[in-house]
Parts: sequence; C-alpha cells; structure tokens
Amino acid sequence: MEMKPMRLRLSFFFFLLLILWSGIGQVKANYITIQNATVTGATSTTAQVQYDIFWENSWRDAENWDAAWVFIKYNTGSGWNHATLSSSGHVVGTSTPSATITVSPDFKGAFIYRSSVSSGTFTVTGQQLQWNFNANGLTQTQATTAQVRIYGIEMVYIPTGTYALGDGNGTTESVNSIWAGANNYAYAVSGNLSPLLSADALMHNGSGAMTSIRIHGTQGVDNDANGTIDNPDFPLGFLHFYIMKYEISQGQYAEFLNTLTTAQATARFYTTQQNRYTISVSGGLYSASRPDRACNYIDWIDGCAYTDWACLRPLTECEYEKACRGSRAPLLNEYPNGTTSHSYIHSDNPAFTSNMAENGTETAAGTTRNAHRSVSALNGGDGGTGPVRVGIFGRNVSSRTNSGASYYGVMDMGSNIAEYYVTLGNVNGRSYTGVHGDGALFSTSGVANVNFWPGINGNSNNNTANTSFGGSTGVTSESGIMLKSDPCAFQDCETRVSQRFGFGSYGRGPNLGFRSGRTAP
Repeated sequence: MEMKPMRLRLSFFFFLLLILWSGIGQVKANYITIQNATVTGATSTTAQVQYDIFWENSWRDAENWDAAWVFIKYNTGSGWNHATLSSSGHVVGTSTPSATITVSPDFKGAFIYRSSVSSGTFTVTGQQLQWNFNANGLTQTQATTAQVRIYGIEMVYIPTGTYALGDGNGTTESVNSIWAGANNYAYAVSGNLSPLLSADALMHNGSGAMTSIRIHGTQGVDNDANGTIDNPDFPLGFLHFYIMKYEISQGQYAEFLNTLTTAQATARFYTTQQNRYTISVSGGLYSASRPDRACNYIDWIDGCAYTDWACLRPLTECEYEKACRGSRAPLLNEYPNGTTSHSYIHSDNPAFTSNMAENGTETAAGTTRNAHRSVSALNGGDGGTGPVRVGIFGRNVSSRTNSGASYYGVMDMGSNIAEYYVTLGNVNGRSYTGVHGDGALFSTSGVANVNFWPGINGNSNNNTANTSFGGSTGVTSESGIMLKSDPCAFQDCETRVSQRFGFGSYGRGPNLGFRSGRTAP
C-alpha cells in the first residue's frame, strides 16, 4: 500500500473563523487557512458562508483520503448554538483537483475532501456552505446580526472492508486480545456471522464467568451467541467511518471551552498546569500556550462532551483495530506502525530538533524516532513528562514505520497519550449504537446527552445496558469503555494494536486523552 503523505508540522488542527457579517480578514491556525470569508445571499431562510480554504499535505489515493469535518456555531446574544446546514445549495468552489462537499445526513456539518487521486497542498477558492438558519428558529435579522464561528477537524476516511480483530496465531496472542474459536485465532470481521469470540480476562458477566459473543460486520452484535443479533448498530469497523487524524489538541479543547457557559466550562476544565498541560483561563477566555500539543487530563466525561459538541461520536475498540491494521493480516504483537518495535523520542538529548522552543514547529530528533512515552522525561524544549505535539513524527520524507502512522495514515495511534474507546467486553459497552452528538451539551453540567453512549444517565454498571437519554443526567460515569494506545506504561505492550486493558474508571490523568469519529455518510 502507498504511504500517506506525512507532515513536517501539524497541518490538521482546527480552523476558527469569527464572522461578524461586516467583513472578515484572513484567519489561520497552523497549516489550515480560511481567508476572504464573507456572508452572502441571505434570504428569509438561508445564507451562504463563502471562504477560501487550504491545507498542506492533503491526499487521496486508491484506498482512502483525508478530509476536513466542518461545522458552524452561532451566537445571537444568549450563548453559542450549533448551526444546521441545508441539504443543498452548497458551492464546492474552484480547486485542482476539484473538491467534494458531503453534508452529513443530520445536517450538522460537512466533509470536504479531494474528488480524485492526488496529494499536496489542497487549495479551494470560493467555497460556500449554506446555513439553514430557519431550521434553527432564527429570523433573517437574527441571523444576519449573529456571531458565527466555523470549526474544522482533520479526519481520515476508513473504507468498508474486512479486517482482522485480534492477533492470535493459534498458540498465543496479545494480552486480552479477542480471539475466535478454541484455538485463539484472530478473526476476520466481514459480512458473515462470526464463530464464538472470547478473550482472556474479559467479557465477564456479573458472576465472573467468561461470556462469548458473536458479531456480524454488517448486522451487529449477538450478545448471547445464540445466532440472533441483539444490537444491530454497534460500530464494528467493517463499514466505513471517519476517525480524527490526531488526538484532541490543547488548542482545540480550549476553543471548545470558549463556546460553553461559565458553569459548563468550569465543569469541563482541568485547572492545574502540570505534566505539559498548558490550558489556562483569564477573564473568562481559555487559551493554551502549547495549542498543538495533545490534550491530556481529559476523562471519558470530558471527551464525550467535546465529541457531542462537535457532532461526532465515540469510537469502538473494533474501529481502533481496523484503523490501525487496515486490510493487512495480523502480525503477532504488532504496533500501529505495522512493526513489533518502537523507537522513543526520549532516547535523544535533546528530544527535539535543534532543541528549539515547542511552538508548533518542533520536530522529533533524528529520523528514526516514531513514538513518545508520556511518563518518560523529555530533554530540550519545555522538558518534563507528558504529551508532545500531535503528529510530531510526520516528516517531509516518511515511511509508515518512522512516522508511527497507521495503515490508513492516522497518526499517534500507539504514541503520546492513552485514548478512550467503547468496549465489546461488557453489556454496557455492547449496548452502544453509534449515535452522533447533536452539538448541544446538557444543562449546567456541560456533559454529553446522547442516547446509548456509555455512562449516559449516570450508568456506572458494566453489566447494565445503556438507555436513551433520560432528561436528568447525561454521560457522567466511566463505564462500558477501555483504554487503547497507552504509552504511559514502561511495558510498552499496551500500545499494541490488539492489547486490551484499562476497563474501569480512571478520571482525568496526565496520560489520558481522546480521539473521536463519525460514521461516514
């Protein structure tokens, strides 16, 4: 498979555009830029938001592509709300190759990506998204005097297809790896019903006995292995989806906080700057002195809140393995970069090229370092223990191995900080249905309020299925989940693709972060 283009600097991040309807200048965040933005063509129900956009090191190949997930927030004076897009009326603009705009079925945002195979800087001029402000209950006067912000998150498209779940070879497997049948073999998730699936020290019922399940790539999960599908909507990774190319950054999380009410932001803000966490608040405005750095001290509740706000959804452990391994046969004890070894940045002194300040331009020392363990002290830069810039191992000339990239070009899947995923391993997790966030958080607590998300309605029992949002409590518990890609441990086996661990409640921690996704339209 062709290697996806890697980045010298962080090129996804997010772009933020503040529109006051009276004219806007150029706005740039790292290598994604929006400029010449205007609001035109306002009618009694809709308005066109026009802009030029470009980002570097974009690609589309025969298998997949990168894309920008773009969504709009507006404020008429009583707080920020999520804008609804129209089903049509968007203008792709001018670019080489041409751009594609795919609006989500719920009209909460749009994916923007290349229409044909190519790579490099992607520049689109005169692109327009149509805002259906009538669907948000606004009049033309309210809409044309509102503040509007556009956000974008760089994503990677993961195509539909068979992949291996687990890495068992009939003799051994990664710790707690899912395996099929009596001989501990990895299972190829496909459009067929699986044999009995199980795992070591996992999938226990309330009495402690091990439980087996069956899965079907297109039909869902059979919780009691009786041949009948119980949850047809659990995202098993066989069908296509999008995944964030990087973990949530500190800059992204700060901008999220800046759209919440005071009470919500206070609830979702970790106050202590330590372990390379740099978000602070002054005069009610949140900012990160190292905005490109992966955001640690995010727990499941925080991550779900951000995900709901961005109209994304939590990813499952199955989708993690698919995004890492792709269509390749499983390699016993493999890491997301397709090998069985890592080369850590803390082994160098300094850890960053030229010992430069960590201002978003820093790169990893040498050409072979491809991972960072957050408990290991860094030399040079800001020093200390904690996360580094997301995507730091992408270089001008990179292979999958020395960039630490997954099969599909997703970065930092086995590096930097641990990430939360929904598990197949208990009833709580298996009741997840993959519903997307709606852009609005619950009440003053600032928590997600999405049906069947693990922890909804305060469900803290791993053996109790989640339900629809009850209206009084959102996602306030850490249950039905697991950690993946945990590089904090000195036993780096916990960053292996099929390693399964971290079932329980962890709270905020110096090595904990988040990555979200979305079902592809």
